[in-house]
Amino acid sequence: MYLPYEQRMEVAEALLERGHAERLFLSADSCATIDWFDATTVEQLAGGGMVKDWTIKIVHDRVLPDLREGGMTDEQERTMMVANAARWLTGEELAD
Repeated sequence: MYLPYEQRMEVAEALLERGHAERLFLSADSCATIDWFDATTVEQLAGGGMVKDWTIKIVHDRVLPDLREGGMTDEQERTMMVANAARWLTGEELAD
């Protein structure tokens, strides 16, 4: 149902290695409950590690440190976390 964290990180690192930082926007959502699933499904998700660290702070607490460890540069981080957001919010087009 969900792509495991490790696989998401592999994809993000590969995209950064290929020079696509200007096309990446890192974000996370959070929910206080997952009550739309029955109790058995919730147990399976948790037991399978699918909701590990599922918090609004995961990008800053886990994703960015892991990407830095994987070789992300300061410039790539700034592009994804500041420049891309500003461009998206202002409606600026990405130059080809």
